[in-house]
Amino acid sequence: MNDSESRRVQDAADALGFLDPGTGSAKYQYYREKIAACLAGLPFPMTITERLEVADQAISDVLRSKSFDPTNGPLRYMKTTAQRLARKLQEKRCSEKLVGEFSEIELNRGSGDLHSGGDGPPATSNREKEDDEVWDLVDRAIARIPKPEHQEAVRRQSFGQDNATISQETRTSRNTVYQHRLRAVKAMQAELSPHIRQGHLNPRQSQGDER
Repeated sequence: MNDSESRRVQDAADALGFLDPGTGSAKYQYYREKIAACLAGLPFPMTITERLEVADQAISDVLRSKSFDPTNGPLRYMKTTAQRLARKLQEKRCSEKLVGEFSEIELNRGSGDLHSGGDGPPATSNREKEDDEVWDLVDRAIARIPKPEHQEAVRRQSFGQDNATISQETRTSRNTVYQHRLRAVKAMQAELSPHIRQGHLNPRQSQGDER
């Protein structure tokens, strides 16, 4: 941080009362807790520690922003910044998780009990390199599915697992897996609809009535 940026951050923090010797710490904690509380409403789980860490980062980012006006809804601005940071963090985690699981599948292909058809894990043809942009869209849509069980079912499906495999690995019935997948696809349609041909918007058509 250069001198100019440092002065800007100090001026912004001072304007918000963060540097006051008597009340500054309490003022900062008030902002921090309010920002963390707003993150609890996001459609994915975060621990209180994670929410507070994101709140700290949001406050820091806002104070560094050249366009920040401490007199114009600073808490609202910080909440919006925190929500954006939290979503980016969730997308990164989902991407890392998917890549990690896919790599494990790749390493185990050909071991005898893993194969590309039947009840086995997905084959590499499910996620070809040239389709990276498509899978990025799908991964982001999956990350925004509110219910974890729906998210997990369609995430596994995105790697090629069928209902039988998902049922076995998640210890749920095939019918429950089917219902979770169906609801997950419905939740994703609003975000993906601009990229889907109208004839393919029915989840029963795209997923099949597999139970």
